[in-house]
Amino acid sequence: MQSICNQLGISTETASNGQIALDLINTRKFSIFIVDLMLPVMDGKTFIEKLKVIDPHAVVIIQSALDASDTIIEVMRLGVFDYAVKPIDIDLFRHTMSKALEYKYLKDLEAELTLNESIKLRGQLEWLNYKETLRVTGKE
Repeated sequence: MQSICNQLGISTETASNGQIALDLINTRKFSIFIVDLMLPVMDGKTFIEKLKVIDPHAVVIIQSALDASDTIIEVMRLGVFDYAVKPIDIDLFRHTMSKALEYKYLKDLEAELTLNESIKLRGQLEWLNYKETLRVTGKE
């Protein structure tokens, strides 16, 4: 998967277990997380739960050989973006990564626009409060 990401021009970083990944998250920001459900030290489900506490908007793609529908449903309820069953179909994985990157970009753009609108509205409110203060103190 790392080589496929490199072919797509996506820089990657890997962690050998869930705890190391959580430690990395505390020092760096990542766009997409590719998580196996069967991890040493901490299973993938626990990792995702802890990740969502740190970054509720994290984009997570699950890879697993577990293809039982109840497992897939349980994991999807954690708010993951997609679930890929091993063995991984390379073309499907490329498509999933492209869609995940597009989704992440759009969510980041939405957050930035919302922040900019909030700042603009806050400035307008402060100006109106200032003008009202001047009007009230001018009457007295």
